[in-house]
Amino acid sequence: MNYGFIHYKDNIYTKVISLNEVEKLLIIHSFAKYKGELFGAFNGENGKIFLSTPYLKLAEKYGFERTDKYLYSRRC
Repeated sequence: MNYGFIHYKDNIYTKVISLNEVEKLLIIHSFAKYKGELFGAFNGENGKIFLSTPYLKLAEKYGFERTDKYLYSRRC
């Protein structure tokens, strides 16, 4: 907050900056291969991994639950 960040919610802070202040911009998407299929992957609680897919048929095949309008997830 001493550097101009504003608390948004939870552990999220924001700050508006000009484009010339940006040195690097990184976007990282993690994926995991599960039973021969590729899924989005992210860390969950207690060392569990969450897999996700926007594809209904793939979600039904592996028992994923709907977690958003166009997203199905499963904890592994």
